[in-house]
Amino acid sequence: MSDLPHELQEFTPLVPERITEHCRRLTSRRRKSSPDERRLVAFVMKEGATTSPDTQDFNALIRIMRDTRQGLWREQVISAWALGQAELTEEQQKVAAEALAHRLDYSGKTRGQWQRDNVRIGVRNALSWVSDVIVLFLIFSAIIPLIGRFLPEIVLLLLRTMMRICSLLFLATPLVPFVTIAHQINITKKVRLEVGRSLGSLERAEGVPALLRASQDLEFFLHIGQESLERTLPSLTYERHYGTLGSEVVPHLCRLLNRSYNVEKGSTTRWKLVLLNALEQMGDARALGLLTRLTRQTSPHPSMEEAHEFHKKVAQVLDTVQKRADRETEQATLLRGSEAPVLPETLLRSYEGVIETPPEQLLRAVQGDDER
Repeated sequence: MSDLPHELQEFTPLVPERITEHCRRLTSRRRKSSPDERRLVAFVMKEGATTSPDTQDFNALIRIMRDTRQGLWREQVISAWALGQAELTEEQQKVAAEALAHRLDYSGKTRGQWQRDNVRIGVRNALSWVSDVIVLFLIFSAIIPLIGRFLPEIVLLLLRTMMRICSLLFLATPLVPFVTIAHQINITKKVRLEVGRSLGSLERAEGVPALLRASQDLEFFLHIGQESLERTLPSLTYERHYGTLGSEVVPHLCRLLNRSYNVEKGSTTRWKLVLLNALEQMGDARALGLLTRLTRQTSPHPSMEEAHEFHKKVAQVLDTVQKRADRETEQATLLRGSEAPVLPETLLRSYEGVIETPPEQLLRAVQGDDER
C-alpha cells in the first residue's frame, strides 16, 4: 500500500501529522506486519485512538512499548501516542503509566549504559560496512580479469567505476559510527518526547519519577517536561505517595525549583507553585536548605503580587517540611538506644535443688510481727 487506508484518511483530523506520517510508513512496508502492528494501526484508525481498547488491543500496545528492539521505534511512537489518547480504565492507566515510564528511563538503563550501547552499535555497523565493502571489491577484482575480455567496453567501464566507488566507501568507514550514533539519538529522542506527552495526558503519579529524571535534561524539559510535570505533579499526595516513589524525587524537585528561580526565562509563578505544592506533599529534610534560602531571596522579574504569593507559599511549605523532618528525627531518636546494655558475666538461673525447710516454718511469723 502506498497510501493510508481509507479509514485512517477519514479520521486524519483526529490524528496529528507526525503520527499520520508514521502510520503511512508502516502501512507502506512490503514486509508482513506482526499481529501487534496490525492491531496498533487498526486502533489508531478507530476514531483516532480515542475509544476504549479491548484487552487484546491494550496488551498489544503495552507489548510494543516494552519491546527493546530499535527497529520498532515508529511503532513505539504511535503506541505511546495512542495510550495517551485512549479511554483507559484505572488499572489500565496504571499499567500504561508504568510501561511508558520504563521506556522514558531508556528501558531500565542509565544514560551512560544507553550511550555505550549506541557506541557498540556504531562500531558493529562500521565493521559490517568494512566487510561488505571488502567483499564487493574482491568480487569486482575477480570478475574483471576473468571475463573482462568478453564484456562490452561500457560494462567493463562500469565495473571499474564500481571498484573505485568501493575504495571511496572504504575511506568513509570512520564516519559510519558517528552517523549511526546520531541516528540512534534522533529516534530515541522522538520516542521519549512522545512518551513524555502521554505521561502528561495520563496524569498519573507513576510517571512522576521518570519525568523528573528526564527533565534534568534542559532540552527535554523545555520541549515537553515542564508541561507534563504541571499535569502529573498535582496527583501526588502525602498519604499515598510519600516515600514510595524513590529517593530521587525530592532532590529532582529541588533542582527544578532552583533552576526556575535562578533562570527566570520561560519560568512562571504558576510553575513554581506547582513545584512547591509537590514539595509540600513529598518534601523531607533534604528540601530545607533550598526552602530556607528562597525565603531570603527576592526574584527580580515577577510583580509584587506574584512575589508575595510565592514567598507566602515558600514559608508555608518550609513550615510543613520542617515539622515533618522534626517528627522523623524524634522517631529515629526514640528507636535508637544511647548505649549497649551491660550484661553480667554470670546470668541468674532458677534453683534446681530440694528445699529442706518445711513450708510451715517458711510461713512462721518473726519476733517483730508477734510484738505488733
